[in-house]
Amino acid sequence: MALGCRLRDAGLTPVLIWGSAEEHQRAQRIAAGCGGVVPPFLSVADTAAVLGQARQIVGLDTGFTHLGAAFGAPTIGIYCDHEPGLAGVTGPGPVASFGGKGQVPALQQVLGALEGHLST
Repeated sequence: MALGCRLRDAGLTPVLIWGSAEEHQRAQRIAAGCGGVVPPFLSVADTAAVLGQARQIVGLDTGFTHLGAAFGAPTIGIYCDHEPGLAGVTGPGPVASFGGKGQVPALQQVLGALEGHLST
């Protein structure tokens, strides 16, 4: 089952934040497949406000993913450009970091962590 659809099944509405035209198109395709929401382009302050209200965050290794974890939301960080041991996701809530330099994590790893977060 797709990640966004699993969030929807848990009573959460996937919100797909984007930063470029290509990401916007991808976000719209994903949202269409799972009943997600794609907001208009958000400022840093507006993105922080969305993350501050999130009940679960799944994101790439970006400052926004780390910010969401700092707010205490359960957060899963996906790493592909460097090792998460260098700057893995940390925060007061449940967090997990997967992947590594040149290593895209398996979907099952991410879904397993998501299931763990949703069950608590």
